[in-house]
Amino acid sequence: MYDVQEAMLECIRSYLHRRSFRASVASKLPKEFTATLGVPQGSVLGPLLFILFVRNKMKSVLSQDLEFDEDSKIYSKVDNCGSIMLLKDDISSVHEWSIRNRLSLNLAKPP
Repeated sequence: MYDVQEAMLECIRSYLHRRSFRASVASKLPKEFTATLGVPQGSVLGPLLFILFVRNKMKSVLSQDLEFDEDSKIYSKVDNCGSIMLLKDDISSVHEWSIRNRLSLNLAKPP
């Protein structure tokens, strides 16, 4: 996939493993919560890790794709039954990838 040295992988693992947090509400600190999934919001590494994670989904897509941060669009010129099936297969592939990776798609978002 990516040529990442073992030391760097271990650094990223330790950054993501057993993270805990709590948010102050009305000057009160609730009990600490341990996160089992995801990347810390507002972190410096968050955007880079997200981009590396999401890049995998487009490897199986044959249609054109546009990506900007967390937004992705798949598009294709549809001029015959074959191109319709290709686009349908790509949409299915991204949908299956999102389920496997526990990400939800915002299907209501306008193009």
